[in-house]
Amino acid sequence: MSPLQQDYFYLVDYVKFKALRLTTIPQNDIDTLGIEAKSVASSFGYVLDWLKVCKESLGIKQDRIDDEERSVAELAYANYLQNNAGIDDWFNLHVIMIACTYGWSKLALQLYNDKSTQKGTAFFDTWIIPSINLESGTATLSKSADKLSVFLDKNSGMWAAGIDLGKWNSLFRTSLRLEVALFDSAFSPYGKRL
Repeated sequence: MSPLQQDYFYLVDYVKFKALRLTTIPQNDIDTLGIEAKSVASSFGYVLDWLKVCKESLGIKQDRIDDEERSVAELAYANYLQNNAGIDDWFNLHVIMIACTYGWSKLALQLYNDKSTQKGTAFFDTWIIPSINLESGTATLSKSADKLSVFLDKNSGMWAAGIDLGKWNSLFRTSLRLEVALFDSAFSPYGKRL
């Protein structure tokens, strides 16, 4: 079971999650609807980019991608995202993404700044570099991680009214556990091709 292909499956599911999340935008917020609809469309580019990386940079054949099965961890995560998209609100569906959007960018930034990280490897070029922002000449968190942080900081007060803050904690912790399970599944002996 290839972790690279599981990432591909996750990206497909992430785009579906973002599309479903559109239904939770507050009714009169047309500006946000327009911005987020464009974001869904651009997120599909991540799917195509990662598929290209798998095939061209990493040499994975299309038939192997087609034959790959989703790991139990990836299926569980996809199910969690889809289910929450139908029952949670606009803000909560952003809290769910902290572990993925912010967490992996933070890890990539630490690896980028670690002197022992080997630069020029496929991992460095296809995962670390795309997960950070180098536009200022200094490595920082990705634009999507920054955008998520700004959104959460700006809106937490408004959305917290009447909410049990334990809900946000639970959403974050569950998402983090699913991220770790997806990562761990790459090292699982179950389902690996012989």
